[in-house]
Amino acid sequence: MSGVKLTGFPFLVARAERYPVEYLQIPSGTKDALREQGIRNVADLIHFIGSQGYSAPEFHRTLDALNTLASVSSPAGPDWYAYWEARGFEFHEMCLTCHELEEFDENTPVCAINRESFGNAGAMLARAGYDTLGALAEGLRSGIGDVAGMGGKKRADFFSRLVDLVYGLREGQLSAGSLSSRFPLGVDGDNGARDTVKATMAYEFHEEVLGLGIGVLHAGAKTKALIAAGYRNVGDLAAVGSSTLIALPGMGRSTVRKIEKSLQSLQDAQDEAGNIDWDRYCDAIDIPLLPVDNVALDGNSFAAMVGVTLGELGQTLHDPVLQKIIAGRISKPPHHRETLEDIGSSLPEPITRERVRQKEAKLLSALAAGLVNDDYAHLEVHFRPEFADYWKRAATHFADAEEDITFAALVDGLIEIWGADRAILLEHLPLIATVITGEVMTTSAFGDATRLDPRLLTLSEADRSIPLRHLQIGRAARALRRHGIETIGDLISSIRQGTVSRASGAHYRTAIAHLDQVVASLDAHRRFDRHTYLENTGVPALPEKDPSSPADFMQNLAANVSEILAANPPRMRSREIFVLRTARPIATRLTMEKTAEVLDTYGPSVKREETDTLEWLNEVILRGDHALAGIALRPVFTRTWQRINEVFDEANGDAELFQRYLAATFGIEESDVEPAMPTMIAILTGYPYGRLGRYTRMSVDPVLEEENTSIDEDVKEVAADTMPARIKLKGFRRTH
Repeated sequence: MSGVKLTGFPFLVARAERYPVEYLQIPSGTKDALREQGIRNVADLIHFIGSQGYSAPEFHRTLDALNTLASVSSPAGPDWYAYWEARGFEFHEMCLTCHELEEFDENTPVCAINRESFGNAGAMLARAGYDTLGALAEGLRSGIGDVAGMGGKKRADFFSRLVDLVYGLREGQLSAGSLSSRFPLGVDGDNGARDTVKATMAYEFHEEVLGLGIGVLHAGAKTKALIAAGYRNVGDLAAVGSSTLIALPGMGRSTVRKIEKSLQSLQDAQDEAGNIDWDRYCDAIDIPLLPVDNVALDGNSFAAMVGVTLGELGQTLHDPVLQKIIAGRISKPPHHRETLEDIGSSLPEPITRERVRQKEAKLLSALAAGLVNDDYAHLEVHFRPEFADYWKRAATHFADAEEDITFAALVDGLIEIWGADRAILLEHLPLIATVITGEVMTTSAFGDATRLDPRLLTLSEADRSIPLRHLQIGRAARALRRHGIETIGDLISSIRQGTVSRASGAHYRTAIAHLDQVVASLDAHRRFDRHTYLENTGVPALPEKDPSSPADFMQNLAANVSEILAANPPRMRSREIFVLRTARPIATRLTMEKTAEVLDTYGPSVKREETDTLEWLNEVILRGDHALAGIALRPVFTRTWQRINEVFDEANGDAELFQRYLAATFGIEESDVEPAMPTMIAILTGYPYGRLGRYTRMSVDPVLEEENTSIDEDVKEVAADTMPARIKLKGFRRTH
């Protein structure tokens, strides 16, 4: 069974002989094929797969089922309900068990099985002798064959009701006592039981209240059945009698009584204008109303109230798993959230990661349904309309949006409709996005997006356009440029969209962390102050003094470039080679061999280091990569080089014309230009100034230095290690 991950396999093996293969609920054809091989139970199946292989398609399908069963197994045995759920509640055999049903047998009949409890299928089962829950559970454990009158439709309805029953028992919504009261033994569900339910009650509701969805009545799991039967709002239910409701398939007297109480309490809580006193209503039906404190909300106080309200929700829950999910995951910042495994393993009776995920998904689904759609079928709390209104407004705003949007579009949209300050919204956005997406984000990308300093989001276009290569982030500027992130604005946008984060690699961590220096260098008008930035970062500005004139620039160019190389040389001997060879005219320049002799090295090494040095200078001086140099170039020095660069193109690389044009451009003599010609030609072309009459510009995007190959691997993992670039609006969709 190599390559198959069965996390609970040891626990499954211990009990495998107890479970017939029918418990796996696999198609009949597959089951028959297994029977032909002599496989009667799960233990036989495990032995067969381990010894014989499983090349046939039916055995592959069975292996998938076995894998699922193992994944939900623990020392307490398989969680059969979780197994059914993982396989889409697909049933093929009336042969099954689960922890919740194992408590019932002939000695604990509990309640009647009849038309009232299990619909038409219940009537057929009762006639076949399975007239109590104990008899039914015992029959299912050993297997129930064909039941007269129970066709495919009735079987499907039976399994649906059985799943609801098991879910109610495992979630504490049902108990043996409540079942015996609801479906008493000895009562025929087809006869007089309905007569004990009182007839139509008269209600007087304001028109606006009549239009409220039935979710506000907190009718529980039967809400779905009521909607399927056409009862969608309070007015629909208020217009029919109890006898009509109890006649619905699967509707019990306790549910009808619950609906009646909610309707009466809702009527008592309304005023003449149709306003509902929700405190009075929730108190009457014994449902917590959240937030507990009824305070006026604006966009900022609402955002801050989200975390408080989720904490209050956690205090109302009885399930310890849900309590831990809220306390340890939903309510924590993304980078401090516990994993699903952490939650499952910390319980007194540990459960699987998958089981925790299922519970979390149901909780978030119920939470979104209550906030957005007033659907409280699976939530035993009620939200104040003032609080829920913010979620409804957001859902309406994004109603026409695609299923997923960019992170930036989400933030901008919420700021627009809620009127919240960006800083406050970003602080609380992880909790808000949990409801919106229906997922608990745990990646650092989400944290990076929400932790952006708000001042970065209001930078001027000019400051957003500042190249990253002008910041002191070393090789990170070049690495990010290769992936399309060239400016401060590009970096901020990528973080907001969630496409990059600290998890994207070392270069991204460096650049994102350095944004703090950008913020620290903003002036009172939130504009980037270069002088403050250089002081804060301790970066030297070179040359030591800006040139006082074009002639001064030409006279001191070689010395100034030597000074730049001394600050942070790209190669060990860069400055020495530049002084001995590159910056000199051909008459006084040392040969390659003589330079190597002076530096105690070899001619090819000198050639390679000189080439690398000139490429580095070209990148730093002409393309302004101050990050690569670890320095800042003074403005007059930089502007003069920009003009020199243009004149070289105007002269089309002709050295004589280049010198003449420079003299004319700067209003100086050609003799003033002469001292700088070796340095200028070398940096522009990548070759020392010699006897050539025409030179070719150095190619762009040179490979300046050896890169750590692991960095590219970091970049490749961006998609895997960060939050998706787009936010899925599951919580704002009714299907969520």
